[in-house]
This record gives sequence, structure tokens and C-alpha cells, in this order.
Amino acid sequence: MKTIFLVLNALNPDKGSSEFAFYLARLSKSKVYGVFLDVNNLDDDDILEIKDSAIPSQMDNQTNVLPSKQEQIKANIHLFKESCISNEVCSDIYLEQELSINELITGSAFADLIIIDAAFSLSDGVSSVPSESVKEILNRATCPVIISPLSFERIDELVFTYNGSQSSLFAIKQFTYLFPEYFDKKLSIIQVNKSGTWPQRDLGKLREWLKNHYLDVNFIALEGIAENELMTFLLRKKHVFIVMGAYSRNSISQFFNESTAEVLIKTLTQPIFIAHN
Repeated sequence: MKTIFLVLNALNPDKGSSEFAFYLARLSKSKVYGVFLDVNNLDDDDILEIKDSAIPSQMDNQTNVLPSKQEQIKANIHLFKESCISNEVCSDIYLEQELSINELITGSAFADLIIIDAAFSLSDGVSSVPSESVKEILNRATCPVIISPLSFERIDELVFTYNGSQSSLFAIKQFTYLFPEYFDKKLSIIQVNKSGTWPQRDLGKLREWLKNHYLDVNFIALEGIAENELMTFLLRKKHVFIVMGAYSRNSISQFFNESTAEVLIKTLTQPIFIAHN
């Protein structure tokens, strides 16, 4: 992997997603492109209402004048560049201006990966998790997307979710090709079904493929409803990287059912890698 798109609110960049992007960039020796999306429904008078901005001070100490929207965006871009330098990460700005989601989707064809916070929003109000903007990006992006954690310490284990679909296998292969550095991490690959056992038709070939890429592979079968069993299993885990297939019914295929990925995103604080073919 060489190209990471870090999606940020142009007026209020998220620090958690930046930190995780820097970690992955150092791990894979990749370049991070800051993609600053346009907060097109805000004007200069609204900026004062935005909290936890990356700007150290909303007011100029000497003139006591509120910075304009464009001035604040310019300052946030500058702070992003400074953060990349301090974190020893190779970086660039996708464009020296704020972009629309449509422009991000178009550009995603030339990215290896997108990183975004689950609560990312282009408004200053309280949004759902995942936000409507994140849902749109998950559905339309032409490269894998990582939902970044709120805070990050380390990765001890990989958890691959598998339901026998081409989409879940595609996500596993995409993650493996993008992150060969994780070859020595413990890998748990999970399937949920009515029998609570792995179908033999899937087990042999999948085990052989995974053993060629990972040193410690563990197959786990859970009996019951996918959404419930996965949630129970994953909530007990810490320091894991979760990998799953297609996000929604609009994709070519879907992960277990239409709501599982969304429930996981709302509940978990671990990074989630999502890809669909």
C-alpha cells in the first residue's frame, strides 16, 4: 500500500482519525493525503459554534476578530502538514481547497485506502453514527474504507468476518494485500451460522490460503444470529482490527444482513476495515 486518503472536515478535523492514519502510514511506509471536505452549509457566523477545532484559538488575540471560513480551513491544512512532519509521515494535500463528497468518490479510484471517523459530518449539529456522509462514502467509494477508532494504542489481533460470500472473501484478500506487515499477528476468522460449525467446502481452501499469509490462524464458528453473536464476541475483544465485507444492500453482496455492519460501527471502538467488490 502506498496511498492513504485521510478524510477530514475542513473546518473541524478529527484528531483520532489523523492519529490512526499516521500509525498505518508508518507501518506500511505509505503517503497520507489530507482530503478536506467542504462544510458547504456553514457560513462565517457559524464557525464560532464549532467546538474542539484543530485551531488553537478561534479569535485573533491582537485584533479580536473571528477568522473567516477560508482562513480557518487554510490554518487547518497548515496544522495537518505540521502534524505529519512531527509524526514523521510522508504527506500531501489532495487539493489545496475543500472538496465535495462526489469529488472524494471520484478520487477514491486512485487511492489504496480511505480512513474516516464514524461520526464524520459536514454539519455542525449532532449526527448519527455512522453519519449519513460516512454511509454514502462506504456505499460509493471504489477503494476499501477504514472506520477509525476514537483512540488507539496498538493492534494485537486481526478478526476477519466470513459468511461464505465473495464480498467477505474479497475484503479479507484486500486487507491482506494492503497490510502484509500484519503476517505475525494472531488471526481469528469468524463465521456465524445455524450449526455453529465451519462448512468443509470453505474451510480447506481458505485455511490453505490464509496459512500462506499468516503465521497464527484460528477458525471460530458461532451458532445463532450473526448480528447478536458477532457483537457479543467482539465486545470482549481489545486491540483488534476488524475486517468485513460489503456494507449495505446497495452493494453487489451484503455482509450477513443489512444492519450488521451499521450496528458494529455504532457500538465498537476498534478500527473496522470494510471493502466490497
